[in-house]
Amino acid sequence: MSYNIHEAYCLDSQRTQLFWNDHFEGDSVKDLWRTSGTATVIDAQTGGIVRLTTGAVTGNTAYIDWGDIRSLLASKRVTLEVIVRLTQTSNVEVWIALWYDATHFIRFRYDSSAGANWLIETDDGTGPTSVDSGIAADTDEHVFRVELIPVDEAHFYLDLPTECANSPISLDIPTEHLQPFVYVETLADAAKSVDVNYVAVRQDI
Repeated sequence: MSYNIHEAYCLDSQRTQLFWNDHFEGDSVKDLWRTSGTATVIDAQTGGIVRLTTGAVTGNTAYIDWGDIRSLLASKRVTLEVIVRLTQTSNVEVWIALWYDATHFIRFRYDSSAGANWLIETDDGTGPTSVDSGIAADTDEHVFRVELIPVDEAHFYLDLPTECANSPISLDIPTEHLQPFVYVETLADAAKSVDVNYVAVRQDI
């Protein structure tokens, strides 16, 4: 079996760090993931893609995360890498995040009602800090990477190796335990979806 992996970009394992990844191979989403909305594995034979699809009413959402298992420590140089493709760029909001809750996160966010570009954002409960990445959203597949440098810097990359404009962010960095989080919301009475190809995390031991 071959896997649809971007080997030039993907995180690798190091002896001083813990490493985990999921390529979504197989016919269903693994039990470790919590899903909301519709989460369907497509293209399973070439590595797997999870398609998150909202309902068809404004405000409907779909997401994938680890539920209440927030095992990534902000103090341990956490890195998140996610390969995602938007299927549409109109009337949609998408988050790709290291996440604790709605006021504690480090994320990429695209909101079609707010502009054409991805935003990079942090919040420790007193923010958020939100700045323009300088990169427009489109329907191609992209590699999103967030690197948290303890305890006060979040670095953002959209298709390595170039760091996003206005990165790093050194304000409003959360100190809570975190988890991966990919979220899509429809801003119109029509279903919206995103394709998640790969999720990887790494942190210091």
